[in-house]
Amino acid sequence: EIVRGAVLRAKSLEETCRVVNGLASEIRGQSAERGKDACLRMARNDGLERAALYLRMVIKDVKSYKFDASKDFEPGDSNDPDTWFKPLRDVIVALSRAYGVLKAEVFDDLAKQAVGELIGKVELGAGAGGGKAWAVANLLRTREQLAPFRVEFRSVDRFLTGGDVSTAAKSLIQNRRSLFAIEDNALIGFAQGVVGQVEEVEVDLGDSLDRCIRKLCSEICEEVVAAVIGPGLAGALERVNGYFKEQVEEFRRHLDGATVDILVKPIKRRIVKACKDGEGKDGKEG
Repeated sequence: EIVRGAVLRAKSLEETCRVVNGLASEIRGQSAERGKDACLRMARNDGLERAALYLRMVIKDVKSYKFDASKDFEPGDSNDPDTWFKPLRDVIVALSRAYGVLKAEVFDDLAKQAVGELIGKVELGAGAGGGKAWAVANLLRTREQLAPFRVEFRSVDRFLTGGDVSTAAKSLIQNRRSLFAIEDNALIGFAQGVVGQVEEVEVDLGDSLDRCIRKLCSEICEEVVAAVIGPGLAGALERVNGYFKEQVEEFRRHLDGATVDILVKPIKRRIVKACKDGEGKDGKEG
């Protein structure tokens, strides 16, 4: 009871993981009687369940998080977690504490849930005032910070498809003579038709994260090109020196120089191509 009390008194994920690690060390190092060993293992299992519960609470908080425009959308410093988007910081800190404590399969499952909620929250933030450059920065930081955990993001989700009751009922009526047959039993066929089938879908959350980053970058490119070239080539140079440069500065607020260069290159190519095509039609306008 004393040992279990230490687990129950832990009021945070950090404290719980510390107690669980201590119990694990005791189990590995002690050579006491079997009764004490069993007691330690029970307390450790309680601690693991409690740690998983605290991590689920973090995931729940990410899902229900309300944006604070006064601080959430400011640029974050990669070397200073205190400046990061709060849900991102909370998830990475929680995963850091639980890594190596929870069983690998439990950790991977909860990490995937956390990252899924985080991706959704960042996407919402892009439209709530953060902007797409802010969203790209946070998703890139998410990918970078997850790398040390070696999370297995690929999984197979199984779900039961609903059957068609009316079709199953018609089949039952048509085959009522085989209600009690050993083979091709109508009742069994009706049950299978109502319940449906188990379908498997392969999910790769890591790939979803990469696709989300690419999608946001593509949208940024489309929006900037449309704003510069869309109104026509007349005045395009002024828009390049004005709007385009303002956007590049916004990119630099959130992203490092190398990432900004990668983002800006296709925009420049498309603007230059549009100007050259326009020059072929009308040298003066080009």
